[in-house]
Amino acid sequence: MGFTTHTPRISVATFNIEPLEGRNLFAVSMGGDGWTEITPSADTRIVYVSSSAGSDSNGGLSSRAPVKTIAKARTLLRNGSPDQMLLRRGDAWTENLANWKLSGRNSDEPMVIGAYGSGARPKLNTGTTVGFTNSAAVAHLAIMGVHFHAHTRDTADTNYNGTTAGDYGFRSHGPLDNVLIEDAVFDDYEYNLSITGYNATITNFTLRRSIVTDAWSIDGKAQGMYVSKTNRVLLEENLFDHNGWNEDVSAAKANMYSHGIYMSRSNENVVVRGNIISNSSSHGIQARSGGTIENNLFLRNPINLLFGGGSEVKAGGVSGRVAGNVILDSRDISGSGRGTAMDFSNIKSATVVNNIMTADTHRRMAAISFGTAADASNVSQAVGINNLAMKGNIVYDWHSAYNMSSSFQPGGSGYLGVNNLTVQDNDFQLGAIARLVRQGPGTNNTKMKWSGNRYTNRSWFSPSGWFQIGNTTTSYNMWKSKVESSAQSAAATYADPVRSIATYQSSIGQSANLGAFLREARDQANGDFDSRFTAAAVINHVRRGFAENGVVPGGLLELRSAIGTATPGYETPGGVKDTTAPTAPTVLRATGSSSTTNGLTWVASSDNVGVAGYNIFRDGVRISTTRGTTFTDTGLKSGTTYVYRVRAFDAAGNLSPFSNDDRGTTY
Repeated sequence: MGFTTHTPRISVATFNIEPLEGRNLFAVSMGGDGWTEITPSADTRIVYVSSSAGSDSNGGLSSRAPVKTIAKARTLLRNGSPDQMLLRRGDAWTENLANWKLSGRNSDEPMVIGAYGSGARPKLNTGTTVGFTNSAAVAHLAIMGVHFHAHTRDTADTNYNGTTAGDYGFRSHGPLDNVLIEDAVFDDYEYNLSITGYNATITNFTLRRSIVTDAWSIDGKAQGMYVSKTNRVLLEENLFDHNGWNEDVSAAKANMYSHGIYMSRSNENVVVRGNIISNSSSHGIQARSGGTIENNLFLRNPINLLFGGGSEVKAGGVSGRVAGNVILDSRDISGSGRGTAMDFSNIKSATVVNNIMTADTHRRMAAISFGTAADASNVSQAVGINNLAMKGNIVYDWHSAYNMSSSFQPGGSGYLGVNNLTVQDNDFQLGAIARLVRQGPGTNNTKMKWSGNRYTNRSWFSPSGWFQIGNTTTSYNMWKSKVESSAQSAAATYADPVRSIATYQSSIGQSANLGAFLREARDQANGDFDSRFTAAAVINHVRRGFAENGVVPGGLLELRSAIGTATPGYETPGGVKDTTAPTAPTVLRATGSSSTTNGLTWVASSDNVGVAGYNIFRDGVRISTTRGTTFTDTGLKSGTTYVYRVRAFDAAGNLSPFSNDDRGTTY
């Protein structure tokens, strides 16, 4: 497969290249800024489409003569070729991409559905119809920078008509292989994406840096993304927000059947990395097939993560790794109490390491819980909890830390068995009730091994009630004697553990609430990407708060600035904490020597650790990034007044205020 676990997306600039002479190699690679770059082949046919400036009588092979309709553009694409259909940014269509049958040439030369020009993503307003579906086997396809919008179901849209029936934003209706979706938006469908291998297993499916929001339905089931019968699926650095419910529609309230991400038991080789998953109807992620779930930010989901388990379980259990995730807060489901950070069941083998669970305001359930899968339709194929290592996790300021029911049987087999469970070097600190840990199955130090964990609770909760073994409330001293001789009764000396999305927002000078953060996260796009509103940035903020003696748990994740410089959080390699934005540059002059050229000059900014570069905006749209203090704009229209703004940024992603507007001359 051409797209690996770092498989990515297309830089907008690469689409608008004419002519194609001399381009003998086709390349798919990730740029330093984290976006996929695709360079056309010598024989690539680029078809331009504009609803505002096109005509279907045009040839469509030049951005100066685009066709008008997507239907016409599709007739110009050649199956098995690395052709590209580019939609003009800022335009909209009431067409869709149903019954797609076209593939690229190979994994290094995919067919591309993308965008050209400047402005907002091109938008397909598909109402109650599907956004994309294939009606034949499709391979080697990249969809980049396109907005799929069920506009008549969007209660905030002027076209909302009270429609309750809906469809899919993206739906597989046949085999798919080597498909990449990046920088896309899917919103207001019943299922924003459904990736299901009906006739054959889907292979190599990647969703990166896309926005998936506001799926809803009145039939009781709506998903941000559903994945089934897929081998090698990667979800990376996406936003999944407010999926599965719609509080503006009385029959579409949150329920237990609708989720942010729903991975069925039939998937293999799943990787979910670096995503923001927030405000789901029920589960943030149902990872029924296991896999790698790492460095994700979970925000206020009723059940943030289910790993294994489900109404129909994977026979023989699931395997995988849950690592480096930060889970902030929880919620009920339409008044029905929930509040779990992580829920594990039907585990064959797994490691759960360096996760942080904190800032629970709902206070109804334990952060870490274990399910028996007793309700699964194929419960005879479930395996209980086996070979599970839980190490280096932090639970702080949650209802309680850990809950395993008394139904489990240490040393047993089948869905109730517990074998080789290790709970080591975790911090269980400050619950909302006296009990921190419930060890329902009782004591079995051979099958359930506890060591080196650190416990404390609020001062008004006596250590005599911190534990429960079986049905008996147990003191810390008795726990240490019976279960964990190396246990520690100590308050951690964290640097600043009272961390939440509100404290993060305050730290970057933004409105201190979840809504403000998510509004910015929903606006992320290639060409207008702000590393402050990513999972990695918030994770770093929370991890710093839980540092002890200068050691950050799990380390700091890299953030990518607007020019692709990778930096460890907001700190320079020398360890200088950089929370100060560069000074605002001031535009000195804009000079036009002809109707097609404009020279822009500005005063350099200053910053405590250095300015990394400048973003140049024309009429509110970013048109370039440069390290210098001059810029030449070309392709301007005679007799038009342009407004330029310049904004500096440092290597950590801190942004200066905008420069003064310079309206210059009429060119």
